Amino acid sequence: MTYIKNNKVLVFIIGVLLLSNIAMLYFYLTKKNCEDNRPPDKPRGEFMVEKLKNEVGFTDSQIAQYRELRAKHKEGMKPMFDDIVSAKDSLYRLLLQPQAPSDSEVKHYLEEIGNKQEIIDQRIFNHFLSLKQLCTPEQVPKYDSTIQKVIKGMINPRWGGGGDKKNNDNKK
Repeated sequence: MTYIKNNKVLVFIIGVLLLSNIAMLYFYLTKKNCEDNRPPDKPRGEFMVEKLKNEVGFTDSQIAQYRELRAKHKEGMKPMFDDIVSAKDSLYRLLLQPQAPSDSEVKHYLEEIGNKQEIIDQRIFNHFLSLKQLCTPEQVPKYDSTIQKVIKGMINPRWGGGGDKKNNDNKK
């Protein structure tokens, strides 16, 4: 007991560490699954269905068309994502070589990855254009606003996705 009285600084430090550990444990246990701003029990496509219904005003018929377009889009995109993963894997396998790879070899893989990413982005862009064509003229402004929030969440998931947080448009 005398030791504790003589070392008040250590007791203070231990107290701060104990409180910070309790706070971290609390935040860890109560943390929501906010990876893409959707509840953990909802599939990614259902998140978008809710956005289209609630914010844009899609009808059941439009939602059915969306689901069909999404299924085709997803089916076509999977091999492309697999290709880009494979290309990145090939790039980083160069690190396993005993000698440093040449700049031209690295550049070759980087260009391949860039070309694949360009195709992916073009297809995603076209997918959003095709969704816009499902809109009535009255829905187009709402779609434009909603899709910009969704796209910001795709580009930078830390931003909060989906645009449910206030004033995120001003953050850069």
